[in-house]
Amino acid sequence: MINRTIGAMRAGAGVLLGVVVACSAKSGGNEARGAGLGAASLNADAQAAVYAAAAGAAFDVGPGLSLLADPQYLPRSSGYAGGDAVPAGVLGAMRDRGLVRGTCEPPRDAKAVPVCRAELPGYVVRYSPVLKRGGDTVEVYVEATQYRTSATQPATALRFERAYQIVGRGSRWRVVSEGRVPTK
Repeated sequence: MINRTIGAMRAGAGVLLGVVVACSAKSGGNEARGAGLGAASLNADAQAAVYAAAAGAAFDVGPGLSLLADPQYLPRSSGYAGGDAVPAGVLGAMRDRGLVRGTCEPPRDAKAVPVCRAELPGYVVRYSPVLKRGGDTVEVYVEATQYRTSATQPATALRFERAYQIVGRGSRWRVVSEGRVPTK
């Protein structure tokens, strides 16, 4: 019974997050990602932990998965052009955690399949800054673009974006809600 109640609460929160994401993206305002939210005040390791929680929800994380970090944050506005540089300390903390194997900045054209320097094909992950929701909850947006290691490899463009609400207790973070973000 408790599991059903928790499941229903998660489903309701997921629907609510989906509505919030869809409405903020269509509102015509300048902030399509995290409208009205400010940046969370977290150190580099805590930011990397939040990003690891989001990656764990988006992917089946394991030794066979190769993730590379885009060194540029997702912009707060709609689209993919622009965005501030991810601080070197955050990129280093992501590497130290084993979350990413390196960096790659793919072209912003949604139809292009990027070629990245890596041992294995995988995904380039681009994160938003960690945004403060209230209490111990933060929100982060993740865009993932499949890459290849050689221009001669066959490839199909695969890209998705999701939004996650993540709750922290001490140094542990867990995803409590997720929503799909419509891509153009």
